Amino acid sequence: MREDMLFQERCFTLRVNGEPAEQILCSEGNWRELSVGYLLSQGRVKSSDDILTVEEEEDTVAVRLKGALQPACFLTDRLSALPPFAVKADADDDLIRSLGRALQEDAPFGRHRAVIRRGNDTAVFDDAGRHNALDKAIGYASLNGWETRDCILGTSGRLSLEMLGKAACSGIPLLFTLKYPSDLCLQYADRLNLRLVARAASDSPVHL
Repeated sequence: MREDMLFQERCFTLRVNGEPAEQILCSEGNWRELSVGYLLSQGRVKSSDDILTVEEEEDTVAVRLKGALQPACFLTDRLSALPPFAVKADADDDLIRSLGRALQEDAPFGRHRAVIRRGNDTAVFDDAGRHNALDKAIGYASLNGWETRDCILGTSGRLSLEMLGKAACSGIPLLFTLKYPSDLCLQYADRLNLRLVARAASDSPVHL
């Protein structure tokens, strides 16, 4: 097989408070953002304020917290414990369409893409894993002091319940995709009053 047909995959260890916490498989780049986004979107830290430092060195990212990691729990338990968003967010079709097309333009071979937007600020991230790309976007927002309730988040991949969980646990009220959500994803989005938008790059995005 030709080398240009293979996508790059790497592995690093996420250490929290000096102890190994996770081994993460991903694409090269933005490992600090990925680590912070992973901890937030998995509910292992309550908020960005709990994170003191994030240091990357070779194949390790070391995170220092104010306290201990939150215990791991089932996704449905995490989502059931979240309060619904007070207001169902929305965005106009021109913005959604523009961001949806940003998910498609010049996308690297073998990678998924995520985009996060706050006001006039936009950041785009790629990774072999769609979950990782989303975590990189969430981590970027956290490291740059963005209020997640003011953000909207998009993915080039399909919306499973896991993807919804990442947005909801991070406090992001709107999640869009180039594709469609699963039935379970839509069910929990309704419970949480979280806006989903499908077919984001099309002439007529579908607001759910």
